[in-house]
Amino acid sequence: MAIKSYENKVDLVPSVLETLVMQGVGTAPLVELCKTRQIYNSLHSWISDRYEDASDNANAEITGFSDTAKKTKVETINHTQIFTTNVSVSYRQNALKQYTGNELAHQISKKMIKHKKDIEFAMLGLGRDAIDDKYVPMSDTENGRMASIFFYVPKEHRKDFLNSGNKTDFTFKALQSIIEPIWLNGGIDDGKFKIFLGSSLKQKINGWLDKKPSLKVEVKDGEFDPRVTKIYTDFGVVDICLHRLFSAEEKLQDKVLAGNFNDVSLCYLTPTKVEDVSTDKTAILKRIYSDLLLEVKNPDMFASASGLV
Repeated sequence: MAIKSYENKVDLVPSVLETLVMQGVGTAPLVELCKTRQIYNSLHSWISDRYEDASDNANAEITGFSDTAKKTKVETINHTQIFTTNVSVSYRQNALKQYTGNELAHQISKKMIKHKKDIEFAMLGLGRDAIDDKYVPMSDTENGRMASIFFYVPKEHRKDFLNSGNKTDFTFKALQSIIEPIWLNGGIDDGKFKIFLGSSLKQKINGWLDKKPSLKVEVKDGEFDPRVTKIYTDFGVVDICLHRLFSAEEKLQDKVLAGNFNDVSLCYLTPTKVEDVSTDKTAILKRIYSDLLLEVKNPDMFASASGLV
């Protein structure tokens, strides 16, 4: 019996995505909240001033002049930190047609996000012995490091809920005690007050809202953000913001950061740039470079807590 031969006229094309799907975290919410501006020295200082507290003020018809005003201006300092992120693509990889289109452009875009996330990592004091360590000036033997936002939280605004080494249950009362010092200094009046925490502490807040739904602020259509929950407190409406680093990093898992970010800036000695790196390798090398520091104009607008569970 003869075996017939058939010619296949159908091209078999594998099913693939036409665009690359990126996985993982691509956001840095604190960086995105900050203003940016230029500075001209690696050691940078700024002046904060405070309104005076109310006091008794009753006078006779003819009263002498008396100036009992106290000094209220405070100088605050930070040091710049250099951030670098390297990009490397071989000539061959850059020449190949890939799902990302131009491979070099894709890698630069991806590394830019990594660069931004590294800045956020430093803003939270991660990578240091303690998250509230002082800035470290650069020297021949020491990498310069900026102080984190926790460094600028006033001592009297820091609450430690550890009790004989045991963590304290995160309650609505505890939350109000954290934000009250900021409210006393006017930090919640404009409705832009934010509280950052991890998923385990956020679950505690979900439990409060289940028991008392009236605490939750209903948002309008189009304003919903699954990462942010608005709640009523005695001191006004606050935004509860879920932050991945507060969940993933052990140093932050029991902590809360509260504050008004209106006057927080990233100040650049050298604005972020992408520069060519010379090489004798058969590859294209680029470096993303930033030299910057964190400026917290009004530290009284911030508070923190630790030892919560």
